[in-house]
Formats: sequence, structure tokens, C-alpha cells
Amino acid sequence: MKIRRETKIGLLAFASIALLIWGYQYLKGISMFSTNTILYAEYDNVNGIRLSTPVFIDGLQVGLVSDLFQNPENPRRIVVEMNIDRDRKIPKDAVAEITVTSLMGEMAINLTYENPCSGPDCAQSGDYLKGITKGTLASMVGLDDVKAYMETINQGMSDLFKELEKEIKNNEKIGQTFNDLSATMANLKSLTGRMDRLMATSSGDLKNTLANVKSLTDTLNAGSSSMKSMIENADRFAAKMNDLPLDETLGEAKNTFAKLQNTLANADKMVAELNDLLTKAKSDDGAVAMLLSDPDFAARLKLTVQDMQLLLQDLRLHPKRYLGPLAKRKKYVKPEEDPGH
Repeated sequence: MKIRRETKIGLLAFASIALLIWGYQYLKGISMFSTNTILYAEYDNVNGIRLSTPVFIDGLQVGLVSDLFQNPENPRRIVVEMNIDRDRKIPKDAVAEITVTSLMGEMAINLTYENPCSGPDCAQSGDYLKGITKGTLASMVGLDDVKAYMETINQGMSDLFKELEKEIKNNEKIGQTFNDLSATMANLKSLTGRMDRLMATSSGDLKNTLANVKSLTDTLNAGSSSMKSMIENADRFAAKMNDLPLDETLGEAKNTFAKLQNTLANADKMVAELNDLLTKAKSDDGAVAMLLSDPDFAARLKLTVQDMQLLLQDLRLHPKRYLGPLAKRKKYVKPEEDPGH
């Protein structure tokens, strides 16, 4: 019997559609020729779960997510359909946990249960499992591991603080260091009070100083790369300190306290010198005090600076006047625009 052309075209179209459907299901990991178990689970949020998301039991893949849809009775709940291999027996009390499988945020569903099942205790196609969502930290690290890490850290920190407390109680130099530090802070407080009073009386003259400070700040900002290098060196130093034994660390702490005492002594000396400098600046005989408090002295100094500017201007405009015998005698001509008038 001869098959009509239209029949051939229809059969070819049907075969093409069937092949397309089979290929689509194959790409999703679902076989159309096997009777797998279809299980469901409901969640409040399925962020990261997509079609073909793997389903695991203790790290072994046993299926894929085949569909996601809203619960018709409660649209705020999302139902996940899981296509499980037919030879896998899943207990009815199993829990479907949404977990994070990598730091890149890849998601999966992990089936957990206490005991295996047999017969009617196993879930059948169409059954619903309990669905829960685990956070990133809980997915990557178990609760028992976190507790063990925290106990180790707490024990180490407790031992460290006990040793430090013992060293501080048994070392009189450390107490003396803190006393010196308190005295230095008192001196600094007195110094800042005197500086406040001085700046209150000469606030107008501090504008130039503040401008210089701003310039210094800009320079420091320009050198931020150097600061970054210093911070990196400090980080490397901290890493090395973490690798040191506790006894060596305590010994270095003693040396550091001794150096701190020397630093505080130098700071006291610097404060005394700065106090002496401020005393001289406030005395009547000092040039700084005269500049800040004597209007006549400031006016004379300003007039002197103006005369020097006029002299330099005239020297620039008429250099031949100041060549002495080497200059040719020439009648003086008054400039049309005299900067001195």
C-alpha cells in the first residue's frame, strides 16, 4: 500500500515533536521511559532552586527538581516537585532541606531521615515531605563543629587573659608605667588649657597656621600609598605575633612596657620644653609676644616689609641705578607707574 505524502509529513511532524519533548526532558535529567517516584515539599521561599536542581541523600544524587508551582490553596507557599530514582526508598518522615552547597551560592535539596524504611513506611509517588530551609553557615558547617571551634577559642582566650593578669599583678614596673602615664596625661591636660587661652587671645593670627596645617594634611593624603604599606607591614607583624608561643609573647610584652617607660619619659621632657617655649612666647621681651600684643611693633614690621618690596621692585625695573661705577651716568627718569605711589 502506498502511503500518501500528507501522511508521511504528519508522521514526520509527530516524530519531530516527540523527539523534541524527549530531548527537553532529557536535558532536565528526567527519563520519559522510567517510572520514577514523584515527591513534593512546600517552602516559604525557594530562592536559588531551579528546574534540574539536584536532590541528594548524604552527598549522593538521587534525583532532580522537576517542577515548581504555587500551592493553589495558599499562594504564598511554593511547592517543589522532586523526581526521585525509582530504586530509592525514602521514608515518609524524611525532611527535604534546601541547603547551600558552595561558596558561590549553588543550591540543592538534601533528604535527611533517621532510619531506612520498608514497605508501607516508604513514601509513594504524590506524597508530601516536610520542607525546611537551612542558612548558609548551617549548610557549610555543622552545629557540632561550630560548638567545638567556639569552645577551643574560649579556652585559648581564657588561658591568655589569665597569664596576662598574672604578669600584671606580679610586675611592679607595669604599675609604675601606668602611674607615669597618668602624670603625663595630667601634664597634657594642663598644656591644652594654656594653649586654649593663648589661642583665644590670638585667634586672628592663627589663620596662617591653620592654612599650613591644611597643606600638611594634603601632603599626608598624597602619601596614602606609604600609609598603606605601613598598614600591610603591621598586618604581617600581627600575623607573626599570632604564630609566636605565649611565653615569648609575654617576654616581648615586658620589653614593650620598658620601651613605653622610656617613651613616657621622653614625652615628659618634650612637654616641659614645650611649656618653656610657650612661657617665652608669652613674655614681654619675646619677639612673638611683641608681634601678637604690640600694635606699633606690628605696624613698623609691616612698613619695613613694604619698603623692602618697593626697593626690590625698583631694582627690577631700573637695575642700572645700582651698578655703581660700572653704570653709565644717565639722567634719572621717574617711571610713569611708580609702585610706591
